[in-house]
Amino acid sequence: MYSYGYRDRFLFFVRDRYETEQIYRENPFPYRETFRMISAHAIYYCLEGQMEIQSEGSRYLLNPGEICIMRESEGHVVRVTRFPTEFYDMSFSLHYFRIVDPEYRLYRPFVERQLGVGNVLKASAVNHELLKAAFDHVATTHDTYTRRIAVMGAMELVLLELLRAHRPENFKEPEERDPLTVKILDYINSHLAGEDLEPEALAARFYVSRSQLNRLIKNGTGFTLWNYITCKRLSHAFYQMQAGMSNKEAATDSGFQDYSTFYKAYVRFKGFPPKDDRPTETYDPMLTNFYQVDDSAILIGSK
Repeated sequence: MYSYGYRDRFLFFVRDRYETEQIYRENPFPYRETFRMISAHAIYYCLEGQMEIQSEGSRYLLNPGEICIMRESEGHVVRVTRFPTEFYDMSFSLHYFRIVDPEYRLYRPFVERQLGVGNVLKASAVNHELLKAAFDHVATTHDTYTRRIAVMGAMELVLLELLRAHRPENFKEPEERDPLTVKILDYINSHLAGEDLEPEALAARFYVSRSQLNRLIKNGTGFTLWNYITCKRLSHAFYQMQAGMSNKEAATDSGFQDYSTFYKAYVRFKGFPPKDDRPTETYDPMLTNFYQVDDSAILIGSK
């Protein structure tokens, strides 16, 4: 359940607390993992309890004080495994902080690593008092304008802490990392536009049955094979559209056989059609001209 938070079309920030598993099941995460995977970096900061994270063939356990990071296009699913639990849940556009960080240095911990590796920062590597003070300040704001500013400030501190601690020894090793699953996922990510990503072709290439293939992908990412491939293709299409490609060209370049399939998948996984992700006079997905609070800004809870 939300204690407090903020959301607009580029930034999501919330503090969640669940006393029991039943309450957790009745109040699922506010953002679908598929949406995050397509167009946002994500951070999970565990305060209490425990969370299990599946990411690109790896499995992690997130304990109190530890921070998990995910970059866009990194397939992952987060589950709470110990109650009561409390955590911060954050997602943000790749371009949200480009005004203060035009070189994108703050994003190095997200992008300068292999998928599924270096996801969890150890609790001992983090200045928790600094982060606690920044997050507590967010809770004191009571309108969308000032809360947006407070969240941006808190998020910058989080990213600076991640950048400061960005050394291999400060990150946990996965509890499990399956070599075959990683090999299959690497192949998928390198051949998104190919037609040989059909289940039968993939299973034959890696000498497994179709049911075993599906099980490997599900266990390694939390996604079904079809959902995983579709999200990866949608993510590729999203950035191709931002680079200037037409919707139809982006769909073809990303491996969709026809525009109708692409359109339906886009609506299903993102909740709106592709045209809503294209630049307009009032919407700038690349944030080259930083926007002010608009109708998408929502205040979540207050104290």
